[in-house]
Amino acid sequence: MSRLTASNITVVCDEIQVSEYDVVVSIVSGTLGLLGLVYCFFGYRCFKGVMFLSGLIFGSATVFLLCREERLFQQEISMEMATGIAAGIGILCGLITLLILYAGLFLQGFFLGTLLAIAGMIALQSFYHPSTAWIPVSIIFGTGVVCSVLTLKFQRNCVLFSTAVLGSALITVCIDYFMEQFLLLRYIWEALMAAPSINVCWYTWVILSVWPALCSISVFVFEGRKRNTASVVMSINFSATSMGC
Repeated sequence: MSRLTASNITVVCDEIQVSEYDVVVSIVSGTLGLLGLVYCFFGYRCFKGVMFLSGLIFGSATVFLLCREERLFQQEISMEMATGIAAGIGILCGLITLLILYAGLFLQGFFLGTLLAIAGMIALQSFYHPSTAWIPVSIIFGTGVVCSVLTLKFQRNCVLFSTAVLGSALITVCIDYFMEQFLLLRYIWEALMAAPSINVCWYTWVILSVWPALCSISVFVFEGRKRNTASVVMSINFSATSMGC
């Protein structure tokens, strides 16, 4: 039975013992989980809300990770200060993506490409470890731009798929915090930074499997609703035609 230690969490590969939860991070994680549910099952119906939330999540997550990355600054920024800065920048990005349609669509496609690239690199982590962080960054950026262009071209299908992928990812992050206090997220971050991988246990991969599972369920639910809607429309048209005859 192996024992791993990271921050304030002690992991024994048979159980998880969490010493404490941070109030601010718990609230943020719970909010992300709720937003993930909205994305997964109602994102395609709340288009403007999705555009705002995508900008908010992108700006907040990017700034928060940069603020918490000690390798980019001479000293560590406090959790409260990082959260405040991230929230302010996130709201500004959300307003931009809400008011400018193509900016929101481009960002939504970029989310899709980024998450697909991250999933691919994590899947290949055991076979290939990049020598520099520029390799993962280049792959993520290139895939994100390609998916952004595809989203601008095929708006409906790409937005629907991206909301499913992003929503399931947010729920996975929420579960990761309350189960392992971002151990999975740290593993992914270190992999993207081309740093030595931290040790994780088998249930970390179970948490990660929630991501594709929820994404598949979300797509399946949407396809079912779309078929039902199409059937209703065909029935109405057939009834109208019969009455006309």
